[in-house]
Amino acid sequence: LSDSTGSNLLADDWDGKDAGGDYYDEWDLRAVIEVEIGEETFTSSEHRIADLLYKHRPVVYIHTNDKSKPVAAEYMMNNSVLTKRKIGPDDPIKASPDFSDLSNQNYNTTDHYLNMDDAKLQNYSEDKVIYCRGTIDRGHAFLQYWHFEASSSKPEETSVNHEGDWEMFQIAVKLNTSTNLLQPIAVTASQHYYGQTIAWAESEDATDGPESQDQDYVGKSADGLQPKVYIALNSHATFFRQGKFRFPLLGGAGDNHGYQYLNTPSSWPYKDDETGSDELEYELRIFNNQKIYDWQGNWGADDDTNGPPSPKYRNDKNSSDPIYMWDEPKEFNNFYKKLDSYPSGEEKLPDTIIE
Repeated sequence: LSDSTGSNLLADDWDGKDAGGDYYDEWDLRAVIEVEIGEETFTSSEHRIADLLYKHRPVVYIHTNDKSKPVAAEYMMNNSVLTKRKIGPDDPIKASPDFSDLSNQNYNTTDHYLNMDDAKLQNYSEDKVIYCRGTIDRGHAFLQYWHFEASSSKPEETSVNHEGDWEMFQIAVKLNTSTNLLQPIAVTASQHYYGQTIAWAESEDATDGPESQDQDYVGKSADGLQPKVYIALNSHATFFRQGKFRFPLLGGAGDNHGYQYLNTPSSWPYKDDETGSDELEYELRIFNNQKIYDWQGNWGADDDTNGPPSPKYRNDKNSSDPIYMWDEPKEFNNFYKKLDSYPSGEEKLPDTIIE
């Protein structure tokens, strides 16, 4: 993270204490959840949540053959026409809309979408971006890392299924407990309209993660600070290992599954997500404009297949009670806790559950 001059704003080795040597608690942190970095320089000591976001920034891996990589949301805006749905032909409003257009109350509705130039959907060379934001909920910090792609395909396919794609990965961090202060305890990945929560694991020998594809804890960098996450080939769901993954739908969209299956029966009507081992060089960026995350329109539409809503409205589509990842990070963490077996069985000890 840097300001407009390129100066580094965030310390990589903050120990959780203020200038007086005292630990922060949730009340100290609650007012500095999001960091707006513009022309003014903010110091590390002013934005403790930003220290955590930088310290635990993920090591991101993508597949060599991915045709649509994480990019700034402005890439879609610059190559789209702001459009309104109508009875009959849709109404194109403005090519290459800017943030003032998305802020316009006349265009900030669920009837609007960005219709992207089909030639720009894949194989673009723009700089790669991962967005970050932090929030506090009941004594925990939730560090969220969102990635946006111009298009998304179905697993095992390369043709565009829909324009635009938002996926997310988050870390749950204890704030004001008597032990393990500021210690990450769990990680959750969004996977299409589902998710997976596993443990952080504190032991020094836990940096690589277990060999099993059905893993208990996330792999990390050699210093144990940065989790390893893997973005699926062309479909962009987020996983914790390299490989091919398939997961069951236990009764319908939104059911928690906890882990994926390998070598699943061919009779299953779902294809495999695949992840690769190419480390992604990316810019860690805050949401530099509010409308990136709370514009009410759709980020893309193609042949009546809508792209996703903005991150604030992204949910797991649980039919009985949808979980909104932006405003309900604790619920998202808990709902997708790891299970022992399927379709029934005892749950694991709830070491990743946040009360």
